[in-house]
Amino acid sequence: MPGLCAITGSNGYVGGCLKSYFAARGREILELTRRPAPGARAVAFQLGADISPETLAGVGTLVHCAYDFQPLHREEIQTVNVDGTRKLLQAARAAGIGRIVCLSSISAYDGCRSLYGKAKLEIEKIALDHGALVQFLVHQEDLAAFIEKVIAGKMEMAPRVLTAAHERAWPFRELLSEIARGLNKKVKFVPVPWRLLWAGLKTAEACGLRLNFRSDSLVSLMHQNANPDFSPNAAAGLICRPFRVEALDF
Repeated sequence: MPGLCAITGSNGYVGGCLKSYFAARGREILELTRRPAPGARAVAFQLGADISPETLAGVGTLVHCAYDFQPLHREEIQTVNVDGTRKLLQAARAAGIGRIVCLSSISAYDGCRSLYGKAKLEIEKIALDHGALVQFLVHQEDLAAFIEKVIAGKMEMAPRVLTAAHERAWPFRELLSEIARGLNKKVKFVPVPWRLLWAGLKTAEACGLRLNFRSDSLVSLMHQNANPDFSPNAAAGLICRPFRVEALDF
């Protein structure tokens, strides 16, 4: 079954988008997920846990989207996400999987400050060592279409990191204003020192509260890669549409 594609994190947003895109085009999918749905072609998978190569028997392509945001401390993030990815890709290599795509983040770059960015940077290095193509996030259809080309063997390229995004940078305030315009909403911005907000989030985490937005996420937001490299995209056939409010689904 060379066309069988395994996707980690298929219940997450990005993994779910890829699953729907591939399924609509008749591609066979094996979900690697924490909670396999009854009747689904899926196996239980938890980042950080051991995984046997036999679990991946018959898989031709692995798309690794999963990342566990529950761990807050460096050691646990290392064990779950970084070492967990290493175990997964080692199993994929032992299973003879020919193509591996690993989703990363623009928060991962040399000199990044967030724990998330540092973990993703380590994951990128592991993925490249295992012959994977590493991608950042982009418009979901552009991302899915490009990964489908990789899965279908329509392009051959050396393992590398691609910054899958349009080259135009959007300041966060402008981005929120544009989204609000598309929703016919008016927004007011109130300046708040980000370190004050970080301290509040950090205090809540220290008290055991599990928030949807974490203190480390704020560090990633405030310290993005100022100079991402888009130069390999054209040669790889990766074309990313610019952000515009008309392209969003409201």
